[in-house]
Amino acid sequence: MLTVSTSTAKPYHHGDLRRVLIIAARDLLGETGVAKLTLRGVAARADVSPAAPYRHFADREALLAAVAEQGFADLAAAITPPGDIDPLAALRAIGTSYLEFAVAEPHLYRLMFGAAVPTGPTPTAEARLKAIFAAALERANLAGVITVRNPGDVMLTMRCLMHGLASMVVDDQVTPSDAADAARRVMDVVDVGLLPR
Repeated sequence: MLTVSTSTAKPYHHGDLRRVLIIAARDLLGETGVAKLTLRGVAARADVSPAAPYRHFADREALLAAVAEQGFADLAAAITPPGDIDPLAALRAIGTSYLEFAVAEPHLYRLMFGAAVPTGPTPTAEARLKAIFAAALERANLAGVITVRNPGDVMLTMRCLMHGLASMVVDDQVTPSDAADAARRVMDVVDVGLLPR
């Protein structure tokens, strides 16, 4: 006797399930925030069975860590300045792009730098961001458009300023519409300390 299954369970099989789950989680993150994001919800968004995420992620925290890691890769790509612009403009472009990223995806930005991922940014993510800052700073210094005695201190200062301003925007202390002007004003202050005397 032929029996026909009436099960509504979704199959595990997917071409690139890990990537699809990260994308689904990132989409949901923007809609619900990190507190309400669940593996079941991510599975539903990805149109796979509730058990499917466990083939790639041990738990919700592991999925969130993967989303954050992808966020850092995207942030690095966003802040990498084109090689054909003025070195000082490249430094400013890094700051502007960093802020634009946070404004565009505030829930992702909170996840990347917040407590939901206990391990925080991976050493690879941190190294990638530092390398972009360092290369732009060195290029501007060699071109003579800035004077830097201690590149590490300048890089730390710039990252603190950008992260602080971005955090103020995503926490609604600075409105997104005022963010670009705030970034310009902050960079003007930084320029005073970096420009050759």
